[in-house]
Amino acid sequence: MTYPSSSQVSAGDATLATHYNTLRSDALFLGQSDDDAVNLAALLERYESRLKIERLNTDQVRVVASETEPVSLMIAGYMVQAVANVDLATDQKPSGTENTHYIFANRADDSTTFTLTVSTSNTEGENQRRIGCFYWDGAKIEKDSVRTELAVQIKSLLSYVEPQICEGRLTVSTGVSVPSSDVSSSANVYFTPHTGNRVALYVPNYGWRLYTFSELSLDLASISTDTNVDIWLYDNAGSLALAYSTWSNDTLRATAIVRQDGIYCKSGALNYRYLGTVRTSAAGATCDTKLKRFVWNYYNRVPRTLYRHENTESWTYSVRAWRAWNNSNDNRVQFVIGVNEIQVKLNFYAATNNSSAIIRSVGIGLDSVILPSTDSLWAAFSVAERAPAQAIYTGYPGVGFHFLQLLELGYASPAVTYYGSYTTNSVEVDHSGAIGSIDG
Repeated sequence: MTYPSSSQVSAGDATLATHYNTLRSDALFLGQSDDDAVNLAALLERYESRLKIERLNTDQVRVVASETEPVSLMIAGYMVQAVANVDLATDQKPSGTENTHYIFANRADDSTTFTLTVSTSNTEGENQRRIGCFYWDGAKIEKDSVRTELAVQIKSLLSYVEPQICEGRLTVSTGVSVPSSDVSSSANVYFTPHTGNRVALYVPNYGWRLYTFSELSLDLASISTDTNVDIWLYDNAGSLALAYSTWSNDTLRATAIVRQDGIYCKSGALNYRYLGTVRTSAAGATCDTKLKRFVWNYYNRVPRTLYRHENTESWTYSVRAWRAWNNSNDNRVQFVIGVNEIQVKLNFYAATNNSSAIIRSVGIGLDSVILPSTDSLWAAFSVAERAPAQAIYTGYPGVGFHFLQLLELGYASPAVTYYGSYTTNSVEVDHSGAIGSIDG
């Protein structure tokens, strides 16, 4: 059927029933019969144009409109339009416990525009149209949760953002995601792009949203020495920011991390994404060195060297018991771990000497200065000459702060001689110590 089916008329022409019915069919059914098509009002029942909803403040929303960009809606068969911003009235603000609130456009008789109301029910009432929703956390509207109905549909069609996307690393060197040299002190921790500059954050009750970011920094000034802190990333009213939570002690969190869609987030605040754990080496400062790996990344981990060398030329030990190598607690490597899913490895090589064939050995203690770890291997030997001793540690130390202590075993008479850095004929022939790695 050709559309339109009506034709022009001239002044004075009689209006026939067929002529009127053809005009009506053109207007209501685009020239089709009642049996073959719905009318235009039914077709446009959910019509909208330029609808955009934003958070006005912590407890109000706004439909953005102007004379040059009006917002048009169909409500209960009526076309309404806003030519200025439409704000949720103060007496309609959300309240109560956390919940999803639905936004409704409301029309009144003798009005061509609309007002806004919200409700925890998604059912439309008379002269109402549901146009969006948001999440109320009990104190404020989550900014990134505000959605139009169309946005909800599009999100459903486009599936979801992959929550595992997190392309940055925690570091103590601005602009350097993996420092190549020791950083002995830093008053700031940075979250720096590494494999990219994208990260996904969870919006409560709505899912994951993808952000891009530039380097972010966190000031450690208020944190006391020898404290573990978890680092979080969150959306602070449209700007990404870092935050932290201190631990109760060296190995126990005060604030738990929990999984949301497999991703670690802050317990009770799932919009805070866990990035890693840092330990302060002094009041208001941390470090990242071969001796102290105090910056641990949950994402984009890379092997970081652990290293300890003893500069003392030689010393003796005459007790048949384990003690710190050269009786020094400095002969250890220290680190912090946020999640117990990585191995730490350390190899310890030490030069020894004795005039008699007596048993001597070295070991590696996990958080101990008197006993080797059960996750390490060591072997005693007895020769009346210079010989190397070796111990190896490979294990999962657990979450929090730990150290691997280099140990030695002596003998009463004659005493065992150990060498740190020993030089003869201007050549350093012994360079004893430990070397290993931790992924962080």
